[in-house]
Amino acid sequence: MSEHLWLMVGAIDRPRTFGREAAIRKCHRAAERWGYQWSKVVSKDRHRDVVEARQIMMKHLRDSKWTFSEIGEFLGGRDHATAMYGSRQAEHLIDYDKAFRARYYEFQNA
Repeated sequence: MSEHLWLMVGAIDRPRTFGREAAIRKCHRAAERWGYQWSKVVSKDRHRDVVEARQIMMKHLRDSKWTFSEIGEFLGGRDHATAMYGSRQAEHLIDYDKAFRARYYEFQNA
């Protein structure tokens, strides 16, 4: 019993930013891998490839338990509704668009 209690205490003591830092690094690494400057990802650029990269990041961050407001702020000061729409759009595209799905799995493995 004490062994399990120790594991529970260790999980509680871990700082909340631990997973966030890993998610941030993953987003930066993916942008670099796809050939984008981070400033282009967070800009108001609406070219399809940049928008899809943002949507993939939004879905990943949402799956990492970020709030929509936090996601929007991280990705260029966007509104929470934009982050919500982007995350849901990514879920839809993963189901129906093979090229987008391949790019999403590439991101997951980055």
